[in-house]
Amino acid sequence: MNKIAGKKVSLGILALNCFNLPPTTQWKFKNTFMYSLIPAPNQPNPITINNILRPFVDELIELQSGINIPTPKFPKGQNIIVKLGCLIGDLVATHKVGAMLLIL
Repeated sequence: MNKIAGKKVSLGILALNCFNLPPTTQWKFKNTFMYSLIPAPNQPNPITINNILRPFVDELIELQSGINIPTPKFPKGQNIIVKLGCLIGDLVATHKVGAMLLIL
């Protein structure tokens, strides 16, 4: 007998996708970075979430102005800039909005 039949559990995630990838591949699981899982029903308060996000946001602030990364193709380095966009919603909604942003 299934003791949890009919019960629903929700879970929040903080995930990152790279919009420099082609639209056909950017939403694939292998190209998604799961930064954090937020368990329910005991979700953390905003202060805890801020403490979790602070190191990541600090890195993004540093990367916003760009960093120089040497590669075999660019031995003197290539300037890499990172920007963050935020989509909040369920999986279907965020994928639709993300696809629309690529068209704009």
